[in-house]
Amino acid sequence: MRAPRLTRHRRLARLLSFVAGALSLLLVPIESSAQGLSEDLLRGLGEDFKSELFQRLEQGLQQRFDSDVKLESPVDRTRREAENRRRARQAKQDLKKSGIEGKLDEERTLTPLERDYSLRIGRVVEQFGYDIFRPLGEPGELLVGAIQQDYILGIGDEFVVTFHGQKSRTVRVFVDREGRVILPALPPIPAAGRTYGEFVRDVRATTERSLLGTEVFVSLGSVRAISVMVIGEVEHPGMKQLTALSTVIDALITAGGIKRTGTLRRIRVVRGDTSFWIDAYNLLFTGTFDREIRIFDGDRIVVPPIGATIAVAGKVKRPAIFELAERHKRIPLDRALAFAGGPLRPVGNRFLHVSIDASGRELVVERDPRSGVRISDGDILFVDFRENILLGSVVLDGHVRLKQRRSVVSADSVAKLIGNGTLLEENPYLLFAAILTTDPRTRAARFVPVNLEQVLAGNEDHSLNSRDTLIVLGTDDVRYLASSDVQAILSGRPLERFEIAGAKDRRVGVRTLSLEEAFGAEFERRLRAGDGDGEFGLIRDERLSTGRSRTALRGEREPRTKRAMLQRETGAAERRIADDEFAELFEEPAPLCKGLRALASITASARAGRYASAVRAVSTGQDVVIENRLPCPDIFERYGDLLPFVLDYVVSLNGEVRVPGAYPILPGTPLESVVAVAGGLTREVDLTSVELTRFTVESLKGVALVKRGLVNLATTGASDVTLNPGDSVRFNPVFTDRDSGPVLLAGEFIRPGLYEIRRGERLSDLIARAGGITPQAYPFGAVFTRERVKEAEREANDRQASELENALVIAMTTRGAAGARAAGAASTIQNLAIQLREAPAVGRVVIEADPKMLAARPELDTVLEPGDRLFMPKLPNSVSVIGEVLNPGTLQFASGLEADDYIDMAGGFRRSADDARVFVVLPNGTARPVSLSAWNRTPVRVPQGSTIVVPRDPLPFDLFTFLKDTSEIISRLAITAASLAVISNR
Repeated sequence: MRAPRLTRHRRLARLLSFVAGALSLLLVPIESSAQGLSEDLLRGLGEDFKSELFQRLEQGLQQRFDSDVKLESPVDRTRREAENRRRARQAKQDLKKSGIEGKLDEERTLTPLERDYSLRIGRVVEQFGYDIFRPLGEPGELLVGAIQQDYILGIGDEFVVTFHGQKSRTVRVFVDREGRVILPALPPIPAAGRTYGEFVRDVRATTERSLLGTEVFVSLGSVRAISVMVIGEVEHPGMKQLTALSTVIDALITAGGIKRTGTLRRIRVVRGDTSFWIDAYNLLFTGTFDREIRIFDGDRIVVPPIGATIAVAGKVKRPAIFELAERHKRIPLDRALAFAGGPLRPVGNRFLHVSIDASGRELVVERDPRSGVRISDGDILFVDFRENILLGSVVLDGHVRLKQRRSVVSADSVAKLIGNGTLLEENPYLLFAAILTTDPRTRAARFVPVNLEQVLAGNEDHSLNSRDTLIVLGTDDVRYLASSDVQAILSGRPLERFEIAGAKDRRVGVRTLSLEEAFGAEFERRLRAGDGDGEFGLIRDERLSTGRSRTALRGEREPRTKRAMLQRETGAAERRIADDEFAELFEEPAPLCKGLRALASITASARAGRYASAVRAVSTGQDVVIENRLPCPDIFERYGDLLPFVLDYVVSLNGEVRVPGAYPILPGTPLESVVAVAGGLTREVDLTSVELTRFTVESLKGVALVKRGLVNLATTGASDVTLNPGDSVRFNPVFTDRDSGPVLLAGEFIRPGLYEIRRGERLSDLIARAGGITPQAYPFGAVFTRERVKEAEREANDRQASELENALVIAMTTRGAAGARAAGAASTIQNLAIQLREAPAVGRVVIEADPKMLAARPELDTVLEPGDRLFMPKLPNSVSVIGEVLNPGTLQFASGLEADDYIDMAGGFRRSADDARVFVVLPNGTARPVSLSAWNRTPVRVPQGSTIVVPRDPLPFDLFTFLKDTSEIISRLAITAASLAVISNR
């Protein structure tokens, strides 16, 4: 009999579980669902069935909660934020293309309504009031408000009650299902449906009556949870879990806020069989609502779509799109203007009413807000200034301590505007300033030059008119005229700036530097900073810009030279830098400032030589330009036409002046003043022969004459010489017999070191200044090097290496046996070419360095040049044998031995040796051939310190008969090696 009863109990448990889940889906809260079950029914079930019933009920409620609150994983949230940023960037690009001005938050894009209004207005305008509903935390997060005295209590609220008296204790009690609170030793106190303040007063009164001498303190421990449904135009609609203290605003924020497609004026709250509307504009404008907005368990909040809208834009305090209230399709203009906070200025405004007719055409009518005209759904009220003009003022700008605006009544001249000069910043350029004024006849803006030095001295003054601007230049602003950017534009050369490949916004006149030009040794150092195998450590299969061509470096083994490294070219259309450490060297060039753009526009169409004075100031030739990279001053960015204007008035100072360059002046400026702003003259200036070139324009005669002459400033003061724009002054140096660099004496001298020389000084004089040579010196082995010869030697090595490589290519293309032999000799030829290129240039010159011989034969005395070096070795006691011998090395010198003796001591010839081309490199750097054959023996004395060279069999080189004798190449390499060996032994 018990089995059927057990089955009925199981069926009843399943039925109750199903009913509880259904009730939960019908918005019955958790507490009500659990507490609403009949205690009598549950009493008849066993503990196992009760556990199964409540487990199923909890699972059903948890599934409902999970379906309402959709939690994002960190990966999903990152993807969503990245997508929002992508859409925001796309929206900004769309706005830029459409010509709309304004900015948007990085996380959002325009809604269709905002985009339509923005396109009609011409600038970004957003919907008003929606940010207040933006969630502070994650969507679905419960928000707890403050507990007020008018809080309505309900079943499930917890109280903490503390008694102090004869018996002190603290108890925690709940509002039971009967709506009562039962405290120890006190009768039940009704709580549900009453306010928190009323309940506390009732508890205190009951305690005073029942427990004499006892005080009671009541606080609300925990607040019950309620469930409300938020649907409509919200970000996350569904069932929301809140506290009983929450309001409609809390529910909307928990739902992620109101979408911009939803209304703010008609938020509907459904409570049982009744409903009411909330207008959020009351909160936005007054901070209060016209009714209670606290929510209750089971409420439904509905956000309908947005209603009628208008836009107020332009010169107003709060431009935005505003929604009209329910049943208000039209409002007066003054009320719409009040929505936007009113105009920026109280007077001087124009009010344009933009409406749409039945055909969709826009009509623009200027209105008076006080006329009573109404604005309708979709209309725009645009506010603008009638005349945004400032009258009766002048402006002081540029290199001043305080940029200021003054009344033209109190500052009607330049002298009154700058006062005694205390307003000027440190290091001003007083010889040239500019007044930006308006031509009274044409109303066009133009510059007027001013000499502030004369104004401060009281010698002249210039009147100012309303809206004039006095622009004061600084010395740094003037020195920018000699910068590389300005000079490149004046000379027609491209600006040398870095440029990112594939950039859509190509800068006019911007050239991409090659890697060698841009970084030089740094470029080579980075490419050689690889691992032990010589592979590139910084660049991975990427393409780099090399100016006219592009080089692909694919992690291959390190080239031997930078030239070989840059010989691999690819026709790739895109250049990329992958490694971050290398990519940081390439940046998008900053756009040219307005002054440079204006100058480039003028020079593109102006006559040649218009700015000749400025170009001559920094140019030493057609392709030799002094590098002077300076940033564009702010004054030429704000006043773009000022830079070409200043360049029209320059004079050039060159030669022995401390800061050569181009300096703008007015006609009649004393030379003394221009020299002072250029830092003065150097100590080496020749004041007796200052070259002055005048460029005189005679417009009435149609000619421009150049007159050049010398001025003797030793007899004529610099203040008596005046300059005009276009003139050029060169301060020549005094003649001196001091040369431009020192000479180094090293080795066996009494006083070795660096010595300054005068022009024409000879080697014997310098040796005498050094105290002569020591007794251990070996003048016959002295090594004398010269920079000019070193450069010529380097070029000769490169040229001969190229000839070898070209000859190899020609020989290898020859058919037959000759081509086969050339292929076999290719490795030898390539090695010899590499040796030539990698051989260090010594620049040795064969001279006589023995003081006794120089005294006896003065014609052998060498005239010194700056940078010369003389190394005097010690007397050696060895002879070196190198080349094709069995044991190359250094042997002890023995008097009377000849070349063949030393060769025998080195093991004799190898089979690959060419015994007919043996030569000896003497200690002084000269070479002599040695003939060792029995029928043509030529004895050669081998002095100590000599090097005997046995060359290789020249058979591989017989194919290249048009080249010089290979012994010359080997001789050059041997002499270089011998010279380095002597120097390194010091």
